[in-house]
Amino acid sequence: PEPATLAMNRLYTLEFYAGLSRILAPGGFMCAALDSSENLGEDTARLAASIHRALSAVFPQVLATGGTRKWFFAGGSLAPLTFDGRALYERWKSSGIKTKYFQPEYFLSADEINAGKTSFVVRRLSETAAPANTALKPVAAFYSMALWGKYSGGRFGRLPEILKELPLKSAAGALGAVFALALLLLANHLRRPGKHAPALRAVTAAAIAATGFTGMALELILIFAFQSFLGYIYSSIGVLIAMYMLGLALGAKSARRCAGAEFKRRLQLMIGLEVLLALVALGVPVLMKWGGNISAETILAGAIYAIILLAGWAGGAQFILAVNMPGAQGAGSNPEEARNAALMNAVDLGGAALGGISVGAILLPLFGIGGTCFLLAMLKAGTGLLLVAAARKIAARG
Repeated sequence: PEPATLAMNRLYTLEFYAGLSRILAPGGFMCAALDSSENLGEDTARLAASIHRALSAVFPQVLATGGTRKWFFAGGSLAPLTFDGRALYERWKSSGIKTKYFQPEYFLSADEINAGKTSFVVRRLSETAAPANTALKPVAAFYSMALWGKYSGGRFGRLPEILKELPLKSAAGALGAVFALALLLLANHLRRPGKHAPALRAVTAAAIAATGFTGMALELILIFAFQSFLGYIYSSIGVLIAMYMLGLALGAKSARRCAGAEFKRRLQLMIGLEVLLALVALGVPVLMKWGGNISAETILAGAIYAIILLAGWAGGAQFILAVNMPGAQGAGSNPEEARNAALMNAVDLGGAALGGISVGAILLPLFGIGGTCFLLAMLKAGTGLLLVAAARKIAARG
């Protein structure tokens, strides 16, 4: 099938082709195909070019047909690949293969292997700016989504088309600008008497929303990493989700011991958990980079389980601390804390829902695992800075 999902995209990545090249015979070759257009418009050219570059990075020989369905044939230096119609005709005749409908004379005038058309395809793909499709950056899935968005139209159909040119630096700059504006608004709010508690509640809610977003994003990324490196997922998906839920429960239980601590101590712990989640986000690309060199399946799977557990633990602990932030007693001990618990639960679930949609459909295919994790680390660093600023202002005013 087309690389329209992250699951199907795995079969079109540089890493998958490298695995095939290791098991091919010296004269062996492989083929892959994509629906396309005759003249390779901008969107179809990007999709085809990302696959072509992944193949070219692995195989010395890569041929691409013309027509509305592009066939890619790739193999080593000894692979007998050719688009010469006469040579293909002679090979078929000498092979002795008997067919009811196909006649080898087709090769002599096949339009899709016409020299002019195949030369145009190679030239068009080489000129198109598109990175190679890899497991760390599954851009083909995003290009497929942009292509189908254009076909289907609708209110959100043009969203992938708009975002496809968005560089990581621009996304990071926009996120940084949002937090700079938030810091200015927070400083202005804290100057007013009686505004400390609402400002702290808003900052805490933003931190929990970002934690829900980050936790769901990291879970999806690590599930994708598990499948990419180990080659299977369905027999372990329950364990992966259970590890995250276990981390939430353990984090909540451990944070209960600090729920009655003084305000300053609870705020310090919140900030520490922000730092921890940012470091976890930065550590995932490192795992992805070196994961392919780890031959022991149990070690790699154990590392992914451990990171998911740690991310869940940080999220669960931070939620309990946030619920108890306004008062020193347990959640639900008065109406104010009950409302606060409801607010934190709502923003946590909202952030997680937004994280699942945006990371799975946009950020991961567009920016890859490294870029997405960098944005997640920026997100937690930003909310951490908001908490630090609130703590300093409130402490300065006693």
